[in-house]
Amino acid sequence: MKNIHSIAAPGLKYLILFFIILILLICTYIYWYSTLLKNSKKYLIEFSKNLKNYEIEINWNEITTEGFPYRIEQNLKNLEFKYKNLFIKTKNVKLINQPWDLKHFIVKIENEILIINNTKNLKIINDSLISSIKIKNKSNIKFSLQSKLFKINTEQLLIELLHPKIHIRTNNKNIESVVLSKSIIFTPKENYPYIENANFHGSILNYSNFEIKNIKNWFIYGGGIELKDISLLINNKPIKFNGFISLDKKFNILSTLTLKGEGIKNLLIFLKNKNIIDSQVFEASNMIVETINISSKLLDNEPTYKINVQDGILSLMNIKILEVPNLEKYLFY
Repeated sequence: MKNIHSIAAPGLKYLILFFIILILLICTYIYWYSTLLKNSKKYLIEFSKNLKNYEIEINWNEITTEGFPYRIEQNLKNLEFKYKNLFIKTKNVKLINQPWDLKHFIVKIENEILIINNTKNLKIINDSLISSIKIKNKSNIKFSLQSKLFKINTEQLLIELLHPKIHIRTNNKNIESVVLSKSIIFTPKENYPYIENANFHGSILNYSNFEIKNIKNWFIYGGGIELKDISLLINNKPIKFNGFISLDKKFNILSTLTLKGEGIKNLLIFLKNKNIIDSQVFEASNMIVETINISSKLLDNEPTYKINVQDGILSLMNIKILEVPNLEKYLFY
C-alpha cells in the first residue's frame, strides 16, 4: 500500500500544478486583454483629438465592446465625420482587432452612409461592406474594401456597383490603388450606358508631401493622380485609357488622357443624349472618331485618341467638347 501511494502522489501533484498554471495563464490573458481594451479605447479618443489639428472632427455617441476572448470588437454608435463643409454620418461602425495584432483592423458598416455638404446630399446603401486596414507605419499601409452591392443615391440618380472591391497600399512616396466592379448600373437605365468589368488602376503621387491644410499647394506644385491600365466595357464595347490628372494655379483640372477602344463612340452618344454636348460638337467629334477608326483598321492598329483638359475645357483631338467645372468652390469653401 505504501508503494501505491508513493506512485499516485506525484501524478496528483502534477495535475494540481497543471491546473494552477492554467488558471494563472487565464488570469494573465484576461488582465492582458483588459489592458489592451482600455488602451484601444484610449487610442481612438486620442486619434480623434489629434485629427482636430487638421480641421477634421470624428464624434460618436458611445462605444460598446464585445468579442472576448478571441477579438476586440468596438461598436461606435452614431459616428460622424466632419471636414469643413463636408459631413459623413452612419449609425454604427464596428472596429475589430485580434488581441495579438492591434495594427490590423477589420471595419464593418452594416447600415447606410450619408454624405452631406453645403448644397447636396449623397446616400450610400451597402450590402455586407467589410474592409481591412493594416498599419505598420506611414509608408506601409494596406487598405481593402469589398461589398456585395453598393448603391449610391444622389438627388438625381441611383448608381449601383455590383461586387465592388478597392485595394490601396502606400510606399515611400506614392499611394497605389485598384478599384474593381463587375458592373455599374445607372437608374433610369435607358438614359445611361451599361458598364461592365470596370477595372481602375491609379497612383496618388508624392503623397508623402501631402498636408490636408495645404492640399491646394500639394496638388498644384507636386501632387497628382496617375491613371494606368483603366479598362471597362460601355454597352459591350471596350475602352481603355491611361493618363495624369492634376490642378493648375487657378484650381482647374489639368489632365492628359490616352484612350483606346471602340467604347469612345458610345460615350459620345451618351453625352449627346444627355444634352451635355450639342449636335454640332457630336458630329465633329464623331467624324474624328470614325476617321481614326478607319485609319487604325487599315494599319491593323487599335484606335487611339487624345483627351486634354486645360483652362476649364475638355478637348478631344483639339475639338472642344465641354466645360469642366473649377473644383475649388466644391471642395474647400
